[in-house]
Amino acid sequence: MPGALGYNIWITLTKQIDLVYMLVHALRLFKKVTHVFPIRGHSYLPNDQDFALIEKKKRRNSPDVPEDWDALIQEAMVKPSPFVVVNISQNMFFIIQNACSSYFLKTHRPKLGLREARIIEISSDSKN
Repeated sequence: MPGALGYNIWITLTKQIDLVYMLVHALRLFKKVTHVFPIRGHSYLPNDQDFALIEKKKRRNSPDVPEDWDALIQEAMVKPSPFVVVNISQNMFFIIQNACSSYFLKTHRPKLGLREARIIEISSDSKN
């Protein structure tokens, strides 16, 4: 069902936009958020190079446990500075849904032209 996949992506994107709107306007955690939609095959982000270094290191080693992955990632780049691995525990996670649920309405939303959008910017300067 190709249509179902597109619908699920649309639902996910609208939830993301709702969340960003709430973080900017209701909780006032950010002054401006710019969401750039990825274009297939055209990332060119600096972290792509970082992941390439990790993949290269992974081809020569086969990590089995999380500690092996930590060491592999730390050793993947030495210069200009090595990657920093921060081990986290369950209590460090925050359930954003619990904090945000009171800010969302359960009503129908207007149609968003997400298929045509490449960048969505939500700023505290305007409510639109």
